[in-house]
Amino acid sequence: MQLRFHTLTALYLLKDNAAKHLTLECMHFNNEFISGYCGLVAALRWPDEALKAGQGATPDNEYANRLALIAERHPNLETAASMKLTPDRLAAARKRVREIGLGVVPFGSMLDLF
Repeated sequence: MQLRFHTLTALYLLKDNAAKHLTLECMHFNNEFISGYCGLVAALRWPDEALKAGQGATPDNEYANRLALIAERHPNLETAASMKLTPDRLAAARKRVREIGLGVVPFGSMLDLF
């Protein structure tokens, strides 16, 4: 499956429910770019569902970053996010998210625009 960056960006912007379904589904792809981006979009747009989706095949650090992003951007979900990691791991991930912003995802700081 070949997706271009502009197609992935549409997932962040589209209001249609199909974007939500596709984003949550693609969070579990083996392609790290696609799963990382979709995990980021889900954390920003549908944080409850991103929490429910769990880690799946997401690398540990990326998953910690996703949970930290949810905790930072959605304070009402901070407790739920903190229950999925040890306090030390979540604190380290939150520090990375605060310092680097959305650049914590594997494809770099171009997503700092969001």
